[in-house]
Amino acid sequence: MTDDEDRYLPLDDLVLYTGLSRRQLERYMSRDEYPLPHFKVGRRILVRKSDFDTWIRREGTTLDQAKARHRERTIDDRVKDAVAGLRSKD
Repeated sequence: MTDDEDRYLPLDDLVLYTGLSRRQLERYMSRDEYPLPHFKVGRRILVRKSDFDTWIRREGTTLDQAKARHRERTIDDRVKDAVAGLRSKD
């Protein structure tokens, strides 16, 4: 394993690496069963690249399949999520 494969990615870099949204990655991290492994350092969220690659393989999916599922979410779902997020800030 090279150093590049085992580096820690801030969440924004993981978004770029995966093509998934930050919100979707946060959902994966907060799952009850088999959440995406991550570390919190202060307010920063870090994910080891090799941990993500292993996690996505164990999920029985590929990154392309995960992206396709993410795109399939309806606009209504996204609006509901946005409204819920706004309400939780109150």
